Amino acid sequence: MTKKDLALRISEKLGVEKKLAREAVDTLFTAMSESMAQGNRIEIGGFGVLGVKDTRHVPSRKKSYYRASARIKRALAY
Repeated sequence: MTKKDLALRISEKLGVEKKLAREAVDTLFTAMSESMAQGNRIEIGGFGVLGVKDTRHVPSRKKSYYRASARIKRALAY
């Protein structure tokens, strides 16, 4: 699923213009990217946690991660 797909789904679900939905999705991901670039953790209930951590290798680097919520883990369970 792409940002365009997400915007289309939002547009259809909420009955708003595609352009507005696209701007909302772009704004959301820009805000999330900027926050993570500052080293902040993002917690989205029912979805999971996105964050940044240092690697253990030398030289140390930043690495992003995603940890799925229990709800997502249950949905993915066979």
